[in-house]
Amino acid sequence: MKILLKILLFLVCINHAAAQDLHVDVDLQGMRPFGFVRITDMKDVRSQPAANINYDDIDGSAFWSNNWNAAMLYTEAYKIMLPEAKLNCYSGEIFYKNDTGQVRAISPGAINKIVFYKGSDTSVTIATFLYLQKAGESANHFAELLNEGNTLLLKLRDVIVVERPYDVIQGKHVYGFTGKADYYLFHDNNPIKLQSLNREAFFAGIRPTAGDLDWLKKTNNKLKNEKDFVAFLDYYNKQQSAPANAR
Repeated sequence: MKILLKILLFLVCINHAAAQDLHVDVDLQGMRPFGFVRITDMKDVRSQPAANINYDDIDGSAFWSNNWNAAMLYTEAYKIMLPEAKLNCYSGEIFYKNDTGQVRAISPGAINKIVFYKGSDTSVTIATFLYLQKAGESANHFAELLNEGNTLLLKLRDVIVVERPYDVIQGKHVYGFTGKADYYLFHDNNPIKLQSLNREAFFAGIRPTAGDLDWLKKTNNKLKNEKDFVAFLDYYNKQQSAPANAR
């Protein structure tokens, strides 16, 4: 691993002058024997300086997280590791810091998938987002993947700016970010937008068996929140992948 890292640092140094935004493309297997590391030119991805984007006069936040986190970005052809990135749920852009510390914004549609890590620790994944081109009512089409398996639940945040009542103290109208969450169920390769995250809408997409209902009863799972639905899907996907005689 030490030899690999030395080679990587050497490649970054000798190529730094040749491209403004060079980053490491790392296989998700990390530094294991069958992993790979290569240099990717960010000029292949459409981006622009984010210096002219100013949200100081708008209350709230446009971002999925205000923290800068390492992220792996997926295009149709390759992957890009960014040391610091954020997802803008208002514009649908991915903000990142380049090698000089400049904040840039990647245009929507260039990236198919984002994996965010905890700070700079790439051994801890905190969220995965998939780009759903035809989903959502705002500019953001990145939906958070809430579980793993054949049947998936995704959460899409639509963020907009609203004008709030006139503020007498500030002497002006105040604007703020507000948003709502839409949920999508991918079942049998069929995307279904749920009218709301509740039992009735959920089971309109998934036909529960007697065994499924019995599991809900035994575990006292009321399907009242995201955690309940994710727990059920973890059980459900395991049941679907198990041999018929083991169900």
